[in-house]
Formats: sequence, structure tokens, C-alpha cells
Amino acid sequence: MKSVVFYSNTGESEKIATFLAKELEFSLFELSRCEQKDFSDLVLVFPVLCQNVPKPVKSFLSVVEVKNLTLIATYGGINHGNVINEAKKLFAGKLVSAAYVPTKHSYLDEPGFSDYHALFPLIEKIKSPASEVSVPKAPKNIFADLYPEKRSRLGVKIIRTSDCKNCGTCTKSCPNRAIVNGITNNKCLRCLRCVQVCPFQGLTFKLSAPMKLYLRKKPNNKVELFV
Repeated sequence: MKSVVFYSNTGESEKIATFLAKELEFSLFELSRCEQKDFSDLVLVFPVLCQNVPKPVKSFLSVVEVKNLTLIATYGGINHGNVINEAKKLFAGKLVSAAYVPTKHSYLDEPGFSDYHALFPLIEKIKSPASEVSVPKAPKNIFADLYPEKRSRLGVKIIRTSDCKNCGTCTKSCPNRAIVNGITNNKCLRCLRCVQVCPFQGLTFKLSAPMKLYLRKKPNNKVELFV
């Protein structure tokens, strides 16, 4: 089976996955709804979270069987860490191509990814997956593995406003089951999907001073391909 599977919090990874599935003529699945576990060719698109591989992606890779795998990690343009190599260790198949793709940062008001032309060399390699690729080890913050989910909650506060109508939209849309009618729990990754999907603007967020300082770093807008 040839498929593109995506895990997406803000929609950026989903857009890239949808584009690739169309160009490759592969089937397209959202990760939580993908029951298939055996693939001849699999393209897995997922966001970097605090320079780490998201837990649902780790769980997925640990149980699937893949002959030819492509990993595409999307990130906010600041630091993608070493997630492709970390994800690769979770499965036993062949990594035929990979990419780090800078997209819109969840906490910044900026345009999303649009340079789809840059992905065509990747598409050609996926179509002809003759050889395995080696991805150089990338630098990672020494604190990246220190309670990443807790650090994200300290850096960003989600605020329920008086406009909240208890409609449940945030609860239904949360990929981590981390919010109920505007109130988050300790599963929250601060991906801000809840803020984006609220039909009444009943949720907003506030950044901590260290987070604001971190976001001032010069972004990297270059797509990194490994084909």
C-alpha cells in the first residue's frame, strides 16, 4: 500500500501531506484514523514539537511495517532538532528520503508554507526509491528533552475569555484530548489548534518573556531535502 499519513496540529503538516498525496497519487490518511499497519511506500508528515518527535508519531512508527519510508518534519523555522534521525530509530525499514520543512510558527502571525516547488526533488525520489539516505545529525538544545510538554505549558498560557460558549469545538478538535470547554489539562502541548478553531474567539494565548525572547531568533526559511 502506498500512502501519505499526517499528524497535524495547526494544519500546516496537513497541507503539505495533501499536496504530496495528490502529486504522488498515494492514498491520504490522518494518523489517528489510519488503521493500515503495512506499507510498501509511506510518506509520514508531522510537526516538530519542542525539538522532539510527537508521541502519537512515535507510537505509530513503533507498530508499522514499511519497506520504503519518507519522513517530513515541519517546524516553525527556528530549530528542528534531530527529529528525523530520532524517528528513524523507531522503525526497521529503509529511509529513502526525508525533509525538514519550515512552516508558519504556531505562536507567530506569519504566512504558512508555500514553496511547494522545492518539494519536487523529494517527489521524484519517492517515485523511484532505489537507495537509502543518510541524514546528518542536527544540533539540538541541551534542554530539549527535559520535560518538553511541561516547558511548552510554562512558555504559553491559554486563556478562556468571556466569549466562550461551551460549544465543545475545542474539545472535539484537540489531537491530544487536552481541553474541555476551554480548560486545558496536563496533556496540552500548546499547539494552539483550539485557539484557531474556536468559532467565537473564546480562547486566546499569552507568551512568557523567555518564549518571546526565543521567538526573536532569525528564522530559517530553507527547505532541507535528503534524497
